Amino acid sequence: MTLPDEAIMKITTNEKLLNMLRDRRLQDVIRAVDGAPDRRRALEQARSRWGADFQAFLDEMLVTVGVCTRRPDGTVEFVG
Repeated sequence: MTLPDEAIMKITTNEKLLNMLRDRRLQDVIRAVDGAPDRRRALEQARSRWGADFQAFLDEMLVTVGVCTRRPDGTVEFVG
């Protein structure tokens, strides 16, 4: 799946995401998921292994591109 240019622009201007992406460990996790033969399985393994930190990144990414909204309690829910 390819993100539209508008979504990419939102990601590249989101300071919270940019700060998260400076973490070398997160970069390594993303590379491992991206390079895995079974990305879905690798993503689930990363979520299990990295827990709340990785989930916070995923949540911020999904909210940023407009797939999810953030509730007042901080959790996210899918739009649509």
